[in-house]
Amino acid sequence: LNRGELFRAIRASSAVPGVFTPVTREGRVLVDGGLVNPIPIAPTLTDTTDATIAVNLNALGGRRRREAAAGPTRDGGAVTGEGTEKATSAEVDSYRERIAQFFREQFGDSEPAEPQPTAMELLSKSFDTMQGQIARMKLATYAPTVTVEIPRSACGFFEFDRAEELAAIGYEAASRALAALGPPAGQPPVA
Repeated sequence: LNRGELFRAIRASSAVPGVFTPVTREGRVLVDGGLVNPIPIAPTLTDTTDATIAVNLNALGGRRRREAAAGPTRDGGAVTGEGTEKATSAEVDSYRERIAQFFREQFGDSEPAEPQPTAMELLSKSFDTMQGQIARMKLATYAPTVTVEIPRSACGFFEFDRAEELAAIGYEAASRALAALGPPAGQPPVA
């Protein structure tokens, strides 16, 4: 799988199950490699390089995403608010209500009900948690020379409309990380 059409490779690398259709090639279903390896350092280990620079899109901390004033809001990559009830099927809602009713009958309804996440919110949060754990393992296993840290909280999964803003966040983080790395051996510092 190291030869073929560039477009199909790019298309496969952006295929997230349930969001973007996977690409099939030679009997294999290809999806975004970030699902199992969000920081692919291992393939570079045999390269002769002065430095290995990793980009961690699952860093903890950092600033929170902008708060929405009213109407639909974005939380953990899923859109919530008016109109998103369609994200869960009537059958799932029915089961959820029956389970909630069972617990109300067994334990009473003494506490106010907290808002429940939608199916997409739950899926997104689960994906984020999984990616964060895998990223931490990869960084611990293969220590790069420098890591560009982008906080997971910088954006949600479907916030493509913020590409320019997110590119600026990435540029700023990369500039800080590279400044900490310093110039290559034998090169004068950049003024």
